Amino acid sequence: MTPITSLGFAVADFAVWVGRPLDPWQRWLVIHAMELLPDGRPRFRQVLVLVARQNGKTELLVVLSLFWLAVQQVPLVLGTSTKLDYAAESWRKAIKLAKSHPDLRSLIPPKGVRRANGEQQLTFAESGDVEGEDACRYKIAASNDEGGRSLTVHRLVEDELRQHHDWSAHEAAENAMNAVPDAQSWAISNAGEMRSVVLNSMRASALEHLEKGDGDDRLGLFEWSAPEGAEVDDPAALAAANPNLGHRIDPDALMGKAIRAKAAGGEQEAKFRTEVLCQSVRSLTPPKITQKAWDAVLDATGSWDGQFVVAYDVAMDSAASAVAVAGRRGDGRIQVEVLRHAPGTDWVAAFVASAAARHGGAAVVRANDYATNRAIAPALTRAGWDVDLVGVGDFAAGCAWLAQAVADEQVTHLADPALAAALDDAATAVVGDGAWRWARKDSEADISPLVAVTIAGHGLDAVPEVEVGAFYL
Repeated sequence: MTPITSLGFAVADFAVWVGRPLDPWQRWLVIHAMELLPDGRPRFRQVLVLVARQNGKTELLVVLSLFWLAVQQVPLVLGTSTKLDYAAESWRKAIKLAKSHPDLRSLIPPKGVRRANGEQQLTFAESGDVEGEDACRYKIAASNDEGGRSLTVHRLVEDELRQHHDWSAHEAAENAMNAVPDAQSWAISNAGEMRSVVLNSMRASALEHLEKGDGDDRLGLFEWSAPEGAEVDDPAALAAANPNLGHRIDPDALMGKAIRAKAAGGEQEAKFRTEVLCQSVRSLTPPKITQKAWDAVLDATGSWDGQFVVAYDVAMDSAASAVAVAGRRGDGRIQVEVLRHAPGTDWVAAFVASAAARHGGAAVVRANDYATNRAIAPALTRAGWDVDLVGVGDFAAGCAWLAQAVADEQVTHLADPALAAALDDAATAVVGDGAWRWARKDSEADISPLVAVTIAGHGLDAVPEVEVGAFYL
């Protein structure tokens, strides 16, 4: 890299000129991330930076934004974050730094700073005309599907990319650069979780290109993170994710936090891993049912005889369906089983009717009140089975019941692989005042087997126990 092949050298010099010299890791980053193609365009149209918190991400964004405005004189820099106030943090710091430097201050026209909510804008204009052709603007927006629309963006900053749980905000902002040949976007974040779909997808794509040469060669990944499997309190792991360790970050303070996080485990450790070790985790909240607790209620040879409930669930995209049964065992516990988990939906009604007809036909058929499940109900009605469609509140009660029944060892299962995979991949969503439910949309895979056993088991738990002999009369 040389000043001819990378604009990063100019950024580093600019930072010294404005009195904010870059830290070593920041200088290395801008030199490599701002490499130029032979035609002068950025080698990397998209830059993804992953680094632990408090290492100077915001400071770097401030310097970059002012460089783009004052030196490159790009027409529009757009900064986004999950909340408008977060995006405003870098924007306000950029204004403060610009006003503290006489040469930069001279570029701000009398009305060059707009602070009205939703209209925040910093303008540099040598002519003094904030709407003139030479005006260079720095605007901010919240990360949503409106951010960047109706704009032509030349430089984009997406802060806290880990908080993007769908593609709407990223696509709205990034596509605003399509007509700018030399555009560049910077996505900066610490690591995320399973729901961080944009960050995870971009990182996976970059790694695919690094390892196999496939994919987008104009997506650059710059990552400081602890190795997979590292202990929370491993000094080398802390150093790998924190390039400012020992420079601006106190090693002893960080180690103290690591020791506390390791001892606490659960949510505290998960957050420490994402924020300080820059490691991706499945979820920042502990699972409602741990693998250890689930294994504790395994009974691969268990059987039930008597009352039972059949439940079905169709995946959101109708690509797969699951049918489950819950039966009461001789010891009073409820056993849940996945009878079938298979692609499509055309088999569900006949299979459910057949399952419900067993043991003399004294069964309850249940399903969540989802559109995909309601579509199956008429066929079951024609076959003589009314479907008890479960509302959100009852489903949340069922989820709470299953978690508690597992904790109290009042439910058993047969170690079905489809059910284990669904439990492992299941996300949750808050319902009402502290209640929760399994969330199909946010889950990493199809969780219809888990939903089906939850609905079946809770339905059976609500049925008073009767003598098995009376059940067959």
